[in-house]
Amino acid sequence: MQLAHQAMTAGTILTKRHIYYQHQELFETQRVVDELVDDLAYTLDTDRDNLHITSSSKGSVSGCMIIHLRSGEVVDASENELGTAVPFSRSVSRIEVRDARWLLVVEKDAVFRSLVAVRFWETSLAGSGILVTARGYPDLMTRSFLTKIEAECPHLPMLVLSDFDPDGLSIFSCYRYGTTNFSHESSNVRINFGWLGIQSGHLGTLHNNRLVSGAGSSAQTGVWSDNCLVNLTIRDRLCAFRMLRKSFYAGDGDFEQILMRRELQIMLMLGTKAEIQFLDDSGDITHWLNNSLQKVLDIIY
Repeated sequence: MQLAHQAMTAGTILTKRHIYYQHQELFETQRVVDELVDDLAYTLDTDRDNLHITSSSKGSVSGCMIIHLRSGEVVDASENELGTAVPFSRSVSRIEVRDARWLLVVEKDAVFRSLVAVRFWETSLAGSGILVTARGYPDLMTRSFLTKIEAECPHLPMLVLSDFDPDGLSIFSCYRYGTTNFSHESSNVRINFGWLGIQSGHLGTLHNNRLVSGAGSSAQTGVWSDNCLVNLTIRDRLCAFRMLRKSFYAGDGDFEQILMRRELQIMLMLGTKAEIQFLDDSGDITHWLNNSLQKVLDIIY
């Protein structure tokens, strides 16, 4: 509490990592710091942001976005070839999305970096857009930043690209509905995300694309099609069963909730999963994304 009070008095921001390294003899492990900060915020019924203590950002953003910071600094998210680190939301005074027609959160960092490298946010046939990743499950800082984007740019369609597996659906659920672990956080509110895929309806297309890309030899064709669809593991099945048993955080009539339940049931029935990384490895990712994004935008616009 003393460290939080000092940070608030000085108007500075502390990271949990910084606290640990400055007082290793006191806290022993990083996990102790993480749990103490979370417990303190929960006990005081406030956001960790209000304590001026935050995690180091996992998130990156790239594309048609200008971020105005309270310090007067202006960050252009299109300039960094590797993506720009997601800023602390309280440090942001204003966000401009310029002519962006979509925002896409990408589950996998490798796929995000691949799309940034070809400037997909600029070259997409669906129009210019914004790419975001939190390298898996969203951290509070990235989700808080996305909450701010939705509040300031309510017209911007926001979508999630994740694997067709239980973890991919769980990640999408965290982006859209938040998590019960941080129910006291103001950034844990529902964000109007849509799920772009990969969905069960795409599996036939992915399989066909693999067959075409590997048409040079029968052996290669077999490798591509086998890699595209992978058998569910025991862990995958247990995770899917747990997700089906618990209620998601939206109302009973929420379309995305119904869609997730349906996709989990189909996934269990087929016994297979598909990863977006395989699409990227075969060179199909931008073509598939262009088509998928355009279909969604045609409905919205």
